[in-house]
Formats: sequence, structure tokens, C-alpha cells
Amino acid sequence: MIIGPDTFTNSVTWSGPATARDRIASTAKRIIGWGRVGYVYFGSSNGLGLPIGYGNGVWGYVLRLQVLEPTSGCWQTPYQVTMTNNVTTLSTQSVQSVMIPVLTQGVKALVSYTNTVVRSSIVTLETNGHSSVLWGCTENPARMTENGKRLLFNLVEASSL
Repeated sequence: MIIGPDTFTNSVTWSGPATARDRIASTAKRIIGWGRVGYVYFGSSNGLGLPIGYGNGVWGYVLRLQVLEPTSGCWQTPYQVTMTNNVTTLSTQSVQSVMIPVLTQGVKALVSYTNTVVRSSIVTLETNGHSSVLWGCTENPARMTENGKRLLFNLVEASSL
């Protein structure tokens, strides 16, 4: 399930109905939060209040990403995401992204901007048997590289429990 740019938000709080938020949160499927809306849904006081959301990140621009755990299934199944020296590019240009600290318990980074992993724009969080992914990049899918599309598809495909 994807919380996308057309979902209820005013960029600071989740402004959709509580019934929608609760119904989404109670699904057995992985929730992928896209860009600012996903960030707000996961973290704001009207959202889920998770550490991968609003209030816990910083914004910046990124182009090349250091792949962490390149043998992990999300980089290979069902589509191979190509990389050179564990570096890949998900967009055709630098893109605004929110970066979440990965030192929080339960937060797992999929990519980094440097060899020292402090923050990441694509993170997962497992809580109470439920899986959430913040895709912190705000890029329009039409401007994603083939690698970006493959990774996103792999994450969506893996979300079926």
C-alpha cells in the first residue's frame, strides 16, 4: 500500500480522517510512505507517530546513493538493481529527499549518502509485526532511472504478505 503525494496532508500534519489513517495502519500489508506525505503520515501527531516520520528527519538533495546490504532481496527480486561499487542512481537529477536518523531502534537503512551511515532517505521500520517503508525521495516516477523504478517495484512487490 502506498501513501502518495495525492493523500491528505498540509506538509506538517496528516489531515485525513482518523478512520482512513486507522484503516491504513491496520492493514496486514507493508505501507510505503512516499516523500513528504509519507513522512507526515508516519510521524505527525495526527499520523502514526513513528520514528521514520515527521519531526525526525532533515531535508537535502541527493543523486547518487551508497547501497547498504547489496545482496538483500529488495535489490535483486524480482528485478535486479544495477550498481557500481555498491553505488546506484535512482533519479535522472538531484532530488529533494528527507533523511531519517538510522540510530533509532528498529530503523533500518537501505541506502546512505556516505560510507558512514547516519541518515537515510529509504528506511524500513518493523513494529508489532507490521512493516513500514519511508521512500523519502520526492521525485516524480517519470524522472526515475530504471534502477529507481526497479527498486520501488521490488519494495511494492515484497509488501504482499
